[in-house]
Amino acid sequence: MAREAQTASHQSERHVESQAHLAVAVHSECLLEVSRVATYIFEFSERSVVPVEISASIKDLLGYSAAEVCTEGWYPDHVHHEDLPQVLSSFERILSDKSYIHQYRIRHRSGNYCWVRDEMTLRQDKLGRPIGVTGNWINITDERAAKEEIYEYKRQFQDSFELTIRVISTVLELRDPYTAKHDRRVGRIASDIACQMGWSHEKCCQLQLVGMVHDIGKIAIPSELLSKPTALSALEYELVKTHVEKGYEILKDIKFEMPIGEIVYQHHERLDGSGYPRGLRGDEILMEARILTVADVFESMASHRPYRPSLGVDAAITEIEQGKGIKYDENVVNTLLKMIRETGYILSYAYDQHRHRDTLKLNRM
Repeated sequence: MAREAQTASHQSERHVESQAHLAVAVHSECLLEVSRVATYIFEFSERSVVPVEISASIKDLLGYSAAEVCTEGWYPDHVHHEDLPQVLSSFERILSDKSYIHQYRIRHRSGNYCWVRDEMTLRQDKLGRPIGVTGNWINITDERAAKEEIYEYKRQFQDSFELTIRVISTVLELRDPYTAKHDRRVGRIASDIACQMGWSHEKCCQLQLVGMVHDIGKIAIPSELLSKPTALSALEYELVKTHVEKGYEILKDIKFEMPIGEIVYQHHERLDGSGYPRGLRGDEILMEARILTVADVFESMASHRPYRPSLGVDAAITEIEQGKGIKYDENVVNTLLKMIRETGYILSYAYDQHRHRDTLKLNRM
């Protein structure tokens, strides 16, 4: 008899606690549009998680009554099959994290799926033992659709921008084949360095595009200077150096994820202030420009120039190694050297395969 009374008392306590949780959650729910949020209480059983309380607004959210949602098996049957493993694992994660937020799809009575953000909080008894979960389902279907639409616009813009870069590169090649090929190679090497440094796929793609036009300002330099078979005079060299400012002027107003104009403006700067045109030092130089600088110096020395044959890979390695931490970013140099010496980076691949290989596409959602 005492045991039965104790059991009844325990069930009563849990019911009162459930009602208290629901009351608090429903109060929070009133702060949101009723059609967008529903509050729930789940209890842990020996073999599953069982919904025991659902706010009446579930009808507006999913088209089902609270009683229907609390039917055994309703919840796993209505979660999208691709999202079910994630949903089931969330109940394990909540035991350690105490609270958890994730997104998944639930089937509406109409047959369509709604995206919900599930804001979960662990429920515990007086002894701190887990007894269930309380939380909110918030309809984010419209929000997701808006984000996907924005992403699609962004993707279209990126595709258009990439096409523009390729057109510019083609125009450069018609006027100055050497510069265009050099730019493509530098873009590829810079992208590979950035990837090796742990940059996102998207940022690596963007840096490659910047590299493909980093010498675009040379379009304003007399072609006879760019292809001159002998060394430039001091005056001629100063004229060629103006390609940096010219490139900045051409690219500065282009809307892009990276500050493309400024990166191009800085690609001849050096950490010790010995570069041009502004003599920037250290942290004044963008990381994108630091990577581009190393790729540019390395490719220029390792490949043929109009006025001299290739100096060779060994000479290029010596240059960036001796300038590491002085003129060139130490981490960038170390990354390129590791690519060459430890991971078998094939330079001819970056050079010769470019005309047959597209730039990496941006990640899709």
